[in-house]
Amino acid sequence: MMGIKEGRAVLVVALLMVTATSALSGCLAPMRIVKPPSSGGPSNNGTAGPQWRAFDFGCNITPAAGSGGRVLNFTYEETQVENGSVRMFRLQSRCEGAANETLLTNRTLTEINLTNFQVNTTRATVTNVTKCNRVGQKILVLRDDTNSSLPMWADVVLSIPCGTGGPSGAYQRLWSRANYSDIQGSTGLWSYHVNGTMWNEMNSSTANRTVAYSPYITGDGLRGFDTYALEALYGFSWYWFGSYANGGPRHLDVGTTNVLIGSGTYSSTITRATRTLGSFNFDSYGLNLSWTDSQGHWEYSAVVSPELPIPLLLKIGDCTGGHSLSYEYVLSGLTLG
Repeated sequence: MMGIKEGRAVLVVALLMVTATSALSGCLAPMRIVKPPSSGGPSNNGTAGPQWRAFDFGCNITPAAGSGGRVLNFTYEETQVENGSVRMFRLQSRCEGAANETLLTNRTLTEINLTNFQVNTTRATVTNVTKCNRVGQKILVLRDDTNSSLPMWADVVLSIPCGTGGPSGAYQRLWSRANYSDIQGSTGLWSYHVNGTMWNEMNSSTANRTVAYSPYITGDGLRGFDTYALEALYGFSWYWFGSYANGGPRHLDVGTTNVLIGSGTYSSTITRATRTLGSFNFDSYGLNLSWTDSQGHWEYSAVVSPELPIPLLLKIGDCTGGHSLSYEYVLSGLTLG
């Protein structure tokens, strides 16, 4: 439990059971399923509900009761299950403010001479300077059934572009740069950012000229912590619940809806409850999204509050092609100030 420091309000979140989120049934497959539709949600008695300040770390938080402020620190307890093997992590996170970041991306230009079919490849590094929110994560490994070579802890500083509208390019990741270090002395850098001009260039490829962008990686990269501990929280969560973020097409409207999309049915159920967390009350919404088609039934769950930039709870994963992978994140601590 975090101690109370002068000038800061400390919120300890105890979510041993989240009643707004039902137990998951079936498989979880965020990458195979179509994204939630942009219309067809509950009416909320004719008035649009609020939206979620998804990953807007610069916002001021005003709880329904209790002193507010900006997020300074927060902690998640994560459980990942892959084909029956369990990994457990504790993410001790800190908000380091916003700053201009140098975002690096590898560019590969491939040109083919259609006369003699000679292939010419040119590689370069593209630099973008973008204002980003910096969020540091000290990731503690609590359990690892896979007997992998993960260090006992690692520190990763994520740079998330301010005013993010979601991941850029081909990767389901909100961060565009990550600096890595760990207890074993390893260091690394992962960087990838595709702006509008770069995206148009990729989509304008022809039969004899293609442009591709890939991550810029140095040192030991992120040693797997991006996949094990970060990608679901700072990536797949946006894929499924980003449409409810500020400026998005959907609102947190209480009720249930079913929408036919092709041969499948998308369903969403949203419930609302006031949660007392320490000396604070937060207006919270439980989202249960599902997709059903001839191949099966999939479900995704989250609990969010319009006042908070991070989810209170997240359950998401993948179960396709004989491979099972699921994630659960429970917010266990939060400091405002």
